[in-house]
Amino acid sequence: VCLYQPFMELWAGKVNLFSLSKVFYFTLYFYVFTGRKIVLLYRDAAGIWEFDKWKPIVGGLFNLTINIILVNLIGVEGVIISTILSYLIIEQPWETRTLFKLYFKKNLLCFYKRWIFQFITAGIIVAISYGFCSFINLNTNLILTIIIRGSISLFLPIILLHLIYYQNNEYVYMKSVAVKGVMKLGKRGDKYI
Repeated sequence: VCLYQPFMELWAGKVNLFSLSKVFYFTLYFYVFTGRKIVLLYRDAAGIWEFDKWKPIVGGLFNLTINIILVNLIGVEGVIISTILSYLIIEQPWETRTLFKLYFKKNLLCFYKRWIFQFITAGIIVAISYGFCSFINLNTNLILTIIIRGSISLFLPIILLHLIYYQNNEYVYMKSVAVKGVMKLGKRGDKYI
């Protein structure tokens, strides 16, 4: 969200920029699409993909129907919105239900509570990051704008995520794994110096 407009202006010129609403929809699409990947990875590894055989047909028909309706109403944004809706209403719930019912054999409620919390957290972090980045608009130097906004987009979310999750059990565990990994790399590096 923070880097799209200055990068596109540098690359394709100001006349080819999408509206800010389209940029937010692209970002939301990316978030929803990549968020599905962990469920798909587990499903594929567990070998239970045959239980989702009707999902692409149902999801595709839903997406096409909503796509036709929304494109006629609001244009290009309708394509992105219909795909996001298809992922959120048909595909992700279908995939998640299959995984939790057949593999984990657990209730979906905990998963969706965490997913909603993470979605809201991500939205707040995006809003804060975009708020800071919106003050950085050096029209005369787009490269410097991209560097400064890129730095804000990298470090501010890391700081905010740390403040939100620092007491979370998974975060504490992953942090210890990362520290141990860095320490091992450091020890291995000493052998070659």
